[in-house]
Amino acid sequence: MNSMAIPFRKNGNLLGVIAVSGPSARFSSRRMSEAYEEYLRILKEFDLS
Repeated sequence: MNSMAIPFRKNGNLLGVIAVSGPSARFSSRRMSEAYEEYLRILKEFDLS
């Protein structure tokens, strides 16, 4: 079982968190890296970094 929690902050304030979990086969290291890259893109797009 792999999981990750994705926080969203703006101006030092925590706006929310998305948690994702599932079987290891569904969240391989490669897939988790891709999800992290997408997370960084979303942060930049919504000016949340």
